[in-house]
Amino acid sequence: IENKMSHIRNAAAIAQGDADLLKSTSVLYVEDDPDIREQLSRYLERRVGKLYTAANGLEGLEAWRRHKHDVVVTDIMMPVMDGLRMAETMRLESPSLPIIVVSAFNETEFLLKAIDLGIDKYVIKPINTELLLQAIRKSAAGVKADMEMRLAATVFDASSDAILITDSGNRIIDVNAAFCEITGYSREEALGQTPAILSSGRQDAELYHALWENVKETGRWSGEAWSRRKNGELYTEWLTINSVKNNLGETTHYVAIFADITEHKQAEENVHRLAHYDVLTELPNRMLFIDRFRQALINAQRKRCRAAVMFMDLDRFKVIND
Repeated sequence: IENKMSHIRNAAAIAQGDADLLKSTSVLYVEDDPDIREQLSRYLERRVGKLYTAANGLEGLEAWRRHKHDVVVTDIMMPVMDGLRMAETMRLESPSLPIIVVSAFNETEFLLKAIDLGIDKYVIKPINTELLLQAIRKSAAGVKADMEMRLAATVFDASSDAILITDSGNRIIDVNAAFCEITGYSREEALGQTPAILSSGRQDAELYHALWENVKETGRWSGEAWSRRKNGELYTEWLTINSVKNNLGETTHYVAIFADITEHKQAEENVHRLAHYDVLTELPNRMLFIDRFRQALINAQRKRCRAAVMFMDLDRFKVIND
């Protein structure tokens, strides 16, 4: 019963996801027959986000140029401009635009032309509405996936943090512009290498072992690390490593994101030094003494031993210091 209920819930979630996808989709429907256009429009209006209609290919082309619909559904034989000519013009301007052809013509010439244009679906009249809706849903999913890929590519290229992608064997397959700027390596120099080209030599094998064990167990790791630029200069980075898995749970890629925090670390160290060391003599000041004294007391209490403090006075040192 639990398995059946789980399947029902999953099916309901998928159905809801499909409905939500359609409700966010803009469709252009081009049909010269007013009765067919009206009937199918009433069916689609209740299921898609926005529906626009046109009576011929020229009207459809003008409407698409104004609104840039996600999916186009069109008849073939129409006055002024037929559906295939319209589709051909649209594809020249937007090669990835999904176009679905609905027509009573089932002749080889039209089918071959549709194939040449890369038409996504050919639906024969009388139209099976469920089949048409499935084609629109599939096309909308492709549009969404394409948009997500383009967005990811934009983020990848525009990120101010360095991004490094490796395959499961830890060979670099892609880097972004920030990686090249921070490390000094060009994309061509980095591809095919391992992240070891950035090794600073300042971290021992234990840290790397713990790092990769954590990635294998939890899928990610974050922390500070030292790296080396192409010119040999060392820098501090904040590094995050994530593993990418397929549907079988197998690791297919690793994604490393890091930012150069050298200046930030230096600023922190400067603030710490100003707070704990005298500017003139560079000797530890009273604040650092109190900090170390407290640590000594805590350590003495923990070990149940004594802590000795010696006070040494320098005659007339105040005059010299002033």
